[in-house]
Amino acid sequence: MSGDILSLDLASTTGWCRGAPGGKVVYGSIKLAPPGASHGEKGASLLRWLTPQLKIRPALLVFEAPMAPSQMAGRTTVSTARVLLGLPFLTETVAYLSGLYGDRVREANVQDVRKHFIGQRTVRGGDPKAVVMRECRRLGFEPMDDNAADAIALWSYAAAIIAPEIGIATTPLFAEGGE
Repeated sequence: MSGDILSLDLASTTGWCRGAPGGKVVYGSIKLAPPGASHGEKGASLLRWLTPQLKIRPALLVFEAPMAPSQMAGRTTVSTARVLLGLPFLTETVAYLSGLYGDRVREANVQDVRKHFIGQRTVRGGDPKAVVMRECRRLGFEPMDDNAADAIALWSYAAAIIAPEIGIATTPLFAEGGE
């Protein structure tokens, strides 16, 4: 598989990154709704933004896999968990309706992405989002926030899978020989 990759870090502020391995990459983040907005408003905003993004069909749509509800227990509210589980569901639905399904839509575990991008699955005693932001800047990206940075890391992970010759040159996992 080669071509355009669209990666999404799905949350109330969704990070995105798009481009073909070895080509120009664009990225940013979109605030789905103001604080206090309903789940429906957030979902509708994602639907309105994502639908036109998928009209130019990427070869691959990849998003960060949500944590299992058992992992969220005690770490988030039910309301936030609904958003974090609902946005991936909505993304897959919009992708399917846009003709993207099967191996063209994938999710990735955040720890696998971090291992690939920063060389470690977890960051002990530090903020993993800050470490990802630093790595983005080291590689020449200028993400406006950690949502865009996470989407860049996710894009890099997907690019390394479908075009490993690109990943070897730009990521800690391959630069250090990987695992």
